[in-house]
Amino acid sequence: MLLHALEHAAGREKAALLNELGGFYRGISRYEESAGAFRGALSCLEALGQDQGAEYATVLLNLGGACRLAGKQTEAEQLLKQALCLLTPEESAYVGAQNALALVYREEGLLEEAIQLEQEALAWLERHGASDQERATALNNLASLHLALGQTAQAACLIEQSLSLFGAMTQPDPHYAAALSTRGAICFRLGKTDQAELAYREAMELTEHYFGRNQEYQSARAALETVRQSRRNAR
Repeated sequence: MLLHALEHAAGREKAALLNELGGFYRGISRYEESAGAFRGALSCLEALGQDQGAEYATVLLNLGGACRLAGKQTEAEQLLKQALCLLTPEESAYVGAQNALALVYREEGLLEEAIQLEQEALAWLERHGASDQERATALNNLASLHLALGQTAQAACLIEQSLSLFGAMTQPDPHYAAALSTRGAICFRLGKTDQAELAYREAMELTEHYFGRNQEYQSARAALETVRQSRRNAR
């Protein structure tokens, strides 16, 4: 349907559709096609002279996220910093760019810098009365960073806050799966293999429901097999 609509679209409408298409491809782990769609959206906005505002910055943010997932961390960092330059700290997209940049820093091993960005983002969300989904996602990101630093107790506290928010929602949220995977990793680190296995299985089911067996699904599946292998070795 999106591809059909694109055939008849132009200008800002085409940019919006390409941005939506990029998000769809990113969700099913087709990152090169996702990046191509986002670049197309940027080109449409540039042709309209709309390359300085929040709309353009948001597409830059989305493109940066696709590049990060494709393993292109240097390019992702450049795009996200460009997006931040076009936004003010009071815009919600600014916080989204901070979150995304924190994830890039994590991939680059800059964990302290990533935690600082994530803490600033979470403080902004709480200060502005952001949605439970946004706060839950930020808490999960922060938990995964503390886990990477070996601060397991802090990570465990943060992930339970995140899961509490996700669990209270009337409809399951796609980001809930990522938080469940983080819980799985924390439980495994603590030697709670039964709880780790349950968390990874729930993460896989939720991911498959929303996105199919994408990269996140495969990562959770690999982690689940590690847990099961650890249990077999302990016998």
